[in-house]
Amino acid sequence: MNPQGLTYSAIYCLRDAVIDGITFTTGRKANGGAIIGASATFRNCIIKENENRYVGGMLVRDGSAEFVNCVIRGNRSITSGGGLYIEDSNVTLRGCDISHNHATNGGGIVLARSFGYITNCTISNNVAEYGDSSAVGGIAVGTKNCIFVNCLISDNKADTEAQMNINQCEYAALTNCTIVGGPAELLIDRCTPIFENCILWGSSNLLSISLGQALITSSCIQGGYPGEGNISDDPLFIDATIGNFHLQPGSPCIDTAGTSGPSDDLDGNPRPADVFGLGREGTGDEYDMGAYEFQPPVPTPTPTETLLPTPTMNPASDINQSGKVDTEDLLLLIADWARGATP
Repeated sequence: MNPQGLTYSAIYCLRDAVIDGITFTTGRKANGGAIIGASATFRNCIIKENENRYVGGMLVRDGSAEFVNCVIRGNRSITSGGGLYIEDSNVTLRGCDISHNHATNGGGIVLARSFGYITNCTISNNVAEYGDSSAVGGIAVGTKNCIFVNCLISDNKADTEAQMNINQCEYAALTNCTIVGGPAELLIDRCTPIFENCILWGSSNLLSISLGQALITSSCIQGGYPGEGNISDDPLFIDATIGNFHLQPGSPCIDTAGTSGPSDDLDGNPRPADVFGLGREGTGDEYDMGAYEFQPPVPTPTPTETLLPTPTMNPASDINQSGKVDTEDLLLLIADWARGATP
């Protein structure tokens, strides 16, 4: 792809910039927005419903960009990179939603010869349509280094291939990610990605590996996979049919991941959260597998009865010496008062 000399439908950034709270939408040009040879930070922005010939949502080329709490949704490209196309750049995504984007390849994100750090992001329901045999629905990674932490990668579709392709990476690592629901999950070609504390579930074709291998530990893999701490039991999502991939109470993924991990989960809840009776107990390293840490219910305090002190009887008030102060004592007191008041 050579975007030079073309027009851009959203923003064309050649100098460093910080962009906060802006919506870029309904662009109809050769590309969506572009950051070329510059550094830009996008916070709380929405990039949606742009339809462009090359990149749908945003191109980052020969520069660096940080996207924080952004929504990149419903963009379309007739070639590659429905949501984002990252080329020869350094990019960080934090707390972003990249969903419902379309392209011929890389429906959600394309990372090409770049450094990518993607944390606490949801990449879902992106589509690669009418592509060749290497088309990827969610994320196409042919890059230098990429790190994914606390990410949900779900229900991305491609006509022929998988949700995610990791191709010729120098270094690729996924920690506490949940990858579920596509027709196929991962293509690995000429690299050795590392998976730790992850869940890979919901596909009959989880891994397709060519000239490489996957190093997977402390993870839940449908059908099983060799590696220390790996399990193949049903992770017991709350309701995968509606995209709720939080863990049910009693999930085998609770408190059974590795002994290190991020300090929070995709929802921002703290990790680790020890659940009594599951996995390790009281060790301080009871991490869960997947993007969501199961949060133990907060116990409801049991109300306690407040006992009032028993009043102490003044003996002088028991005028008739009956052992109790009652109406008779009051009448005697009134009669005595009346006698004293008579002249």
